[in-house]
Amino acid sequence: FGHPDYPLLWPTIWGFSGWLSGGWEECWSKGWGTIFLFFCVWEIVHIVKEQCRSLTAGLLAGALFVSIPNVPLLASWSYAEAPLWLMMTCGLACFLRWQDRSSRGGVVIVALFAAATAYTKNEGILFAVLLGTLFFFGGRNRLRAVFIYASIFIFCYLLWWYWSRIYYDLGSHVTVGLHFDTGLLYRAAKRIPSACEAIFTMWRDIRQWNIVGFGIISVLVGTLFGFGYEGRRLYLLLPAGLILGYLVVILFHNAEIYWQIGTAWNRLTTQTLPLFLVLLVPMYQNFSAKHVE
Repeated sequence: FGHPDYPLLWPTIWGFSGWLSGGWEECWSKGWGTIFLFFCVWEIVHIVKEQCRSLTAGLLAGALFVSIPNVPLLASWSYAEAPLWLMMTCGLACFLRWQDRSSRGGVVIVALFAAATAYTKNEGILFAVLLGTLFFFGGRNRLRAVFIYASIFIFCYLLWWYWSRIYYDLGSHVTVGLHFDTGLLYRAAKRIPSACEAIFTMWRDIRQWNIVGFGIISVLVGTLFGFGYEGRRLYLLLPAGLILGYLVVILFHNAEIYWQIGTAWNRLTTQTLPLFLVLLVPMYQNFSAKHVE
């Protein structure tokens, strides 16, 4: 519980399972990675099916995600990636349901999943902030929804923040270089070409991304030319904002840029793929159905 970059949810499940099984924490952590991956795929299928009214579309989205070579690889690493994918996907799913129904209870559930995401990994804090901004783009009573969401999230996360940051005085090694003074801004700007080169080299590797990565990029480019529905296009700011936020953190980090990209970027990119698929597959399916008609 004292690790600054792996908050509460993952070590709780890992440690409790190990205690139940007599101390086989390492085996249980790998097993839980697979279980969370299964539930994440199940959630993707359910969301897309509900959005498209098509089980085939849902199964396609789930199959696309699990077929990416990096996905089962990361789920087997005993990291908190798989539960983070699940919490993020559930949070977005509940937001999409609130967008259709605009109920106060729905906002509370969205906030609880956002807090669970932040309790899983520190990247969840950025996700929670970006998810909160989406309330300004959809549904009714937006200001009330933002107030309820922010209040629930802050209340839920405040206890962990106090325990880790104040009581234990822990910090995150990921954000140690995140200071926006003139010298660091200049250093980060100089690292942009090297970072882009390393990222594009990794992204064009079909052995890591299958053809799914190229498909997602192609559909994203299509959205720039009016593909899909206006409201849902705005929701792509969530996964796109995560990518941009991760890049900013890496650019300001103290570590050498190629090493930092090489050790973290695939993992960070994969965190956004369930969100992209949940948004893009319904857009593509509805766009195709409209033109067939």
